[in-house]
Amino acid sequence: MGGSEYPIRGRNRLAMRIASRYRAPVRLLILAMALVPALGATLLPSSLAGAQAQPGGTGDAACDGPRVSRLLIDNQSIYNPSDIEEMGRFGWTLRLINRLHIRTREDFIRRELLFGVGDCADDFRLRESARLLRLYPFISTASVSTVEQPDRSLHALVETRDEWTTKLDLGVSFDGGVKIETIELTEENFLGRGMELEAFLEERRERRDYGFRFRTNRVWGSRADGRFEIGRTRVGDFFAASLSYPFVGEGGRYAAYQTFDRKEDLFSYSLPSGSDFTNAVLPVQVEGFALAVAARSGEPGDLTMLGLGISRESVRFSGYPESLGLILGGDFAAQLPAGDSIVQRVSPQIREQWKTRVNIMLGWRNLRFLELRGLDALHGVQDIEVGSEVNITLGANPGGLGSGGIDSSNDIYTRLTAFGGFQSGGLLVNSRVLLDGRNVLSGGAHGAGWQDVLADADLYGYWLSEARPRHTLFARVSASGGWDVRFPFQLTLGGREGLRGFREDRFPGGRRVLVTVEDRVRIGWPAPDLIDMGLTVFGDLGRMWAGDVPFGRDTGWLGDVGAGLRFGFPSGSRGVVRLDVAFPLTGGGPVFRVSMKEFIGLRRGFDDQQVLRSRVLGIGGDVFNPGRRAGG
Repeated sequence: MGGSEYPIRGRNRLAMRIASRYRAPVRLLILAMALVPALGATLLPSSLAGAQAQPGGTGDAACDGPRVSRLLIDNQSIYNPSDIEEMGRFGWTLRLINRLHIRTREDFIRRELLFGVGDCADDFRLRESARLLRLYPFISTASVSTVEQPDRSLHALVETRDEWTTKLDLGVSFDGGVKIETIELTEENFLGRGMELEAFLEERRERRDYGFRFRTNRVWGSRADGRFEIGRTRVGDFFAASLSYPFVGEGGRYAAYQTFDRKEDLFSYSLPSGSDFTNAVLPVQVEGFALAVAARSGEPGDLTMLGLGISRESVRFSGYPESLGLILGGDFAAQLPAGDSIVQRVSPQIREQWKTRVNIMLGWRNLRFLELRGLDALHGVQDIEVGSEVNITLGANPGGLGSGGIDSSNDIYTRLTAFGGFQSGGLLVNSRVLLDGRNVLSGGAHGAGWQDVLADADLYGYWLSEARPRHTLFARVSASGGWDVRFPFQLTLGGREGLRGFREDRFPGGRRVLVTVEDRVRIGWPAPDLIDMGLTVFGDLGRMWAGDVPFGRDTGWLGDVGAGLRFGFPSGSRGVVRLDVAFPLTGGGPVFRVSMKEFIGLRRGFDDQQVLRSRVLGIGGDVFNPGRRAGG
């Protein structure tokens, strides 16, 4: 009996701790949610009024072309009946999958559209409606077509096909032995209403997180997005909640964003090869709050954005230096006290601080979207951005507003995000640069000037040849680094997002360049109507510079080569499972990895996860756009 009561008491203590510690942000979130229906009606631009239209809607006031007289929704399950018939005696397996799957509800799809019955049949609204539907991970394909009627009105047909949404993800690692690192049970489309529920346990290197996540893109029937997350880490708890009203596609005029995040976690420094220990770990408590609103002017393809907001961030190190520990043999469940030499190496990045900033955000967005196959997905459609976008954020804490800690300087936080992409024939190129830092004006513990500068830049290229339609040649060049960083920061060269022929902890440093070339081949075997299958061969090249981070070293150029299998289920899915083996060119054994997603490419996005973990808040104009820049 005693053993069964302990987990219940533990959960009760966690719930009580969350309720008492986060009472203020939770109340603010509830108040914001109460205002959502009114805000949605107010913020929705008149040009997109049809997004809320139901059959029999009033329509647009002015329309020079035909109107939509009937709206038909064909919300298909995972497999079409025709695909099932073609499977013959094995068709029962596809029928069973369809029966187990709950389809996306027709009313959910209808509310996502930017037009309704009685509205003008504008080509932009039709295309944008399909693209917004494809942003959802549980929708595999979406299209909108029209049929002209004798009275010159149009019948609009919206066709969607679902992905499999109930997923059990077992993250398996083969680095230094077989380990189950992640167990995630996720329902991406609960009851067909677009809600995501996830219970997870992740034990990978320094992380041992377990908890629950909830996301919805329809808070109380509005277009507001909500997120809630709660759980435990090795050293404490975490809690996150956000409510945002994103720009409604490329035609949206207004947006708002509110978030609160708090987490007690370990930051892991990798130690160079040859050390007695593999890692040094430091408990860190990070908390951030942001509230912002934004408006856009111009036409789709030529938009200007202005945003205003307030944010607060804090970084604390409880019990330092006694809390700094050493890890032997990669066993993060046990740690030994760090000696004075390790403390001295880490101490330049130990700067407790809390700051409140007033932020202004400016943006220019000149984008259009392409529907392409065979990029990161084996045969699924991805919506790819081409054009340019620039976002600039300036955050000031005038008079030291709400600031304190070791460094209570008067500074200006600056964040620049620039994106560019183009397509010519079979060549597609996307690039992004993200740069942020603090310009200390006065009162800094380390003097005036630029500090805490973090940067990452990426160039992704795809070549699709008409002569070899089953091949996609992919290449990337990525650079990341930090300069004069006064909070925990370190990069490594090895790992599944770096040199795949080396372990995650290999080659720590402060500035890194990576080059990857990969040939992705789709094959039509063994059951192309059931599953997409492909092969890949790849090579990685990289170099690390020590920079000014703890334990950093220069490496010179290193590389690896490898090959693997790629799977997409069901056929036409945008999701990919990878089985790869990589061989380091400098000797040593191969590294075998199983990945439940594509870790390099536009579908994953540009963010460098090792840089991202050192960005406390980093609010910018891109938070107002629905979905992430991830190639659909």
